[in-house]
Amino acid sequence: MVSPASSSITARDAEAIIASGFPVFSRGLSIRGTVKDNLGLINHPTVCGEYLVYPGDLVLGDDDGVVIISREGTEDVLENSIARMEDEAKEIEEDISKGVLTEHFFKDRLDELGLREE
Repeated sequence: MVSPASSSITARDAEAIIASGFPVFSRGLSIRGTVKDNLGLINHPTVCGEYLVYPGDLVLGDDDGVVIISREGTEDVLENSIARMEDEAKEIEEDISKGVLTEHFFKDRLDELGLREE
């Protein structure tokens, strides 16, 4: 069952939320007052954006976006994420130590795609 309130939840006071460091995820921002007369549901599936989120799923977000990871997939995602971050950090560190400029990191791929300066 999807909480009926979940489809209309917005937040306000973005500056205060950011300053607090407390993660808040909402459908959007609104200058209108927030609704405090609906208890909502606990440990029930809900909708986040257009995705169904089940109790126990991880919802992780940062300035670049939000990802939802099913409870069953968390260990694999964590292991793969750590490996990717380590590989990318090592690769970038090696390139920088060789004096490779950041504009050259993706040059081969951009060439493959046909990017040309005019």
